[in-house]
Amino acid sequence: MCCCCFPSSALVWLTTGSHLIGELTPGHELVTINLGQNGTKMGMEKSPFLTYLHIEPEMRAEFIQLRCEDGSQLDISPEHLLFKSVNGRAKPVPAKSIEIGESLFRISLQPQEKGIYRSKVLEIKSCVTMSGVYAPLTQSGTLIVNGFFVSCYSHVKSHQTAHRAMGLLRFWKQKRTSGKKRNLRSSECHPSFLNSRKEDNRTVGIHPYAQLLMGIRKLLPNKI
Repeated sequence: MCCCCFPSSALVWLTTGSHLIGELTPGHELVTINLGQNGTKMGMEKSPFLTYLHIEPEMRAEFIQLRCEDGSQLDISPEHLLFKSVNGRAKPVPAKSIEIGESLFRISLQPQEKGIYRSKVLEIKSCVTMSGVYAPLTQSGTLIVNGFFVSCYSHVKSHQTAHRAMGLLRFWKQKRTSGKKRNLRSSECHPSFLNSRKEDNRTVGIHPYAQLLMGIRKLLPNKI
């Protein structure tokens, strides 16, 4: 459900401003967009960063480079989901499916023009090699990267199905970052794919819980 996603040069939008994607730590409040029902009635909201689903700072990977009419640029893995405008609604689609002329959802955090808008794609470059691999997971399952509204998930057909599948991990990580005291002895009884000391030290690779779901997905007759 995740592989690559964004390079180390990507910027994520926090309530304190933009930061490099590799600087996130649990508890950081990210700015994102509240989809509302059926992708309508959108507004800006906050969502806490929980963990990385994939993190490999030294890895080199191929990305798609999208350039829009407002001069913005997004480097993203081909299979990663982002939101394009379809009849005014936000529809999650793989980055590789985007075509020139389609509009993507963006946000502006400038005080004089703060809000959500759409920008048309003018140029697409494929197979752009860049350094670093980061796939953040937020409580909402979405975030803002380089000003673009994107999903936390990749290699899936449905953003909502992937978000539900990540529910157990999101619940546990949200509980750990809520500021409540943790009983160390009881926490060690939780499965390693939810709670591991290695992950707390930002071990590189794909998160064990995501690896588990990826393995289950391969066994399903109809891929989600």
